[in-house]
Amino acid sequence: GENTLLEIGDNNLIRESCMFNPGTEGGGGITKIGNNNLFMAYVHIAHDCIIGNNNILANNATLGGHIHIENFVNIGGMTPVHQFVKIGEGAMIAGASALSQDIPPYCMAEGNRAKIVGLNRFRMRKIMDRETIDDIGALYKRLFSGSQSLRDLTSLELKVAQSNTNIHSEIIRICEFILQSERGIPYKRGSIDDRNL
Repeated sequence: GENTLLEIGDNNLIRESCMFNPGTEGGGGITKIGNNNLFMAYVHIAHDCIIGNNNILANNATLGGHIHIENFVNIGGMTPVHQFVKIGEGAMIAGASALSQDIPPYCMAEGNRAKIVGLNRFRMRKIMDRETIDDIGALYKRLFSGSQSLRDLTSLELKVAQSNTNIHSEIIRICEFILQSERGIPYKRGSIDDRNL
C-alpha cells in the first residue's frame, strides 16, 4: 500500500457507517479532519480531503476527493460534493443538493446544481457585530448584482479593502477566497433576493 495517512482530531462525533478514506501519494498523502465535528450516519469523506473544525455533515453527505472545508460549515443530508470543491467558513449547503463549485464564506447554497441563495446570517450573528454583517451583505450585493464579471468586481473590491484600514478582515478574506477559486462560484446574476444578502 501507499505511505498515506488519515488524521482525525479531537472531540469528533462519528456516527454509524461513516467511511473516511486516507490520502493518496499523488494527492498529498493525507486526509485531515480537525476538531469538534459532527459526522452523522453514512457520511463519506474521500481521499485527500481537508476538513476544519466545528463542522456538521448530515446523513449521507458525500465528499469527493481533495475537498477543502473550512470551519463552522453545515452540509445537509443526501448532498454530494464534487471533488476539488472548497467551502468557506460559516457556509451552509441545503440538504438534497448537489454541489460542484466553490462556496464563499457565510453563503448559503441549495439546489441541483447548487447555487448561492443568500447569506448564513444565523452563523454570522453568533460571531460578528451588526456593522460587520451589514458590510459583508453589502459586499456580496455589489458582487452578485454588478454588470462586470465576478472576478473583475472582486479584484476592485479587494483593492479598495486593502487600502482602507477600517475595513473588517473578513471582507479581504472573502475577496481572496473568490479570486483563488478554481472551480468557480455558483450564482446567477440577479437571482438572489436582496433580502437574503
